[in-house]
Amino acid sequence: MEALVRQRTAQRVAQDREARCKAVAGILLNRVHAVGKPMRRPPPSADMPRTYKRSRLSMMISIDDL
Repeated sequence: MEALVRQRTAQRVAQDREARCKAVAGILLNRVHAVGKPMRRPPPSADMPRTYKRSRLSMMISIDDL
């Protein structure tokens, strides 16, 4: 019985952690300036092409890892 309670508690903790990570990701992806428009970078200059830059969305750091 005690093992079942521990397993369900671990499942809840994992679900809570995943929900928090999704909420933080949503907040970071949808940040807005005070004027209410999404953050945008200025357009690149026409004479200089922009290099590809990885988004780093796959990199996740939690408080527990620090």
